[in-house]
Amino acid sequence: MNEQLKQQLHLQLQQMLESLLAQIAAQTSDVQVVELD
Repeated sequence: MNEQLKQQLHLQLQQMLESLLAQIAAQTSDVQVVELD
């Protein structure tokens, strides 16, 4: 596979994961404030 393409895909995956985690964190932050400490 093209090295540049691999890098691009990796970056896209990372961004998708980060936004997913951010959404989950935003949805559950109210509930888990105590546990996250």
